[in-house]
Amino acid sequence: MRISIDTTCTGKERPFDFDVESSTTIKQLKELLFEKVNNITTITAEDLQTSYFDFEGDKLDTDENTLKIYGVEEKSRLKYVESMNRPSRDPDSLGGVGAKFVDVSNEKGLQRIEWAKNAPEWRRVDRGFVLEGICTSPKCKATGQTVAISMHYRNYDITSE
Repeated sequence: MRISIDTTCTGKERPFDFDVESSTTIKQLKELLFEKVNNITTITAEDLQTSYFDFEGDKLDTDENTLKIYGVEEKSRLKYVESMNRPSRDPDSLGGVGAKFVDVSNEKGLQRIEWAKNAPEWRRVDRGFVLEGICTSPKCKATGQTVAISMHYRNYDITSE
């Protein structure tokens, strides 16, 4: 059966789809989620021990129980809930969800990239300050892609205004 898990472990709420059996345990589902998000988040295998899933208000936290026990069926939507009360939580993590603040005074946190000769329209920007993010609009051509936005900041002399 196909289910979805909403999670904010990538910094923004995002659904992940899984093909599982009703006999899949909560522990196995946590491991499947970890495999899928391991390269795009700060979630650790240790986090799996203190996390749980929410399904229609029910807390799915017994690792040995199966999805069938909790009534999870085809097209069910679960929410991954990560414990915020762990002492090992990274203090630099944004809201405890895995997104990191960048220390721009540290040159290792900055990345300069040469201008590309061609790019999709959602990646075309002007010189200057640019923000990037994942497009979550289902009506957009860039859904699920990283989009770039020119902020059009310029020098501003407060004494001349």
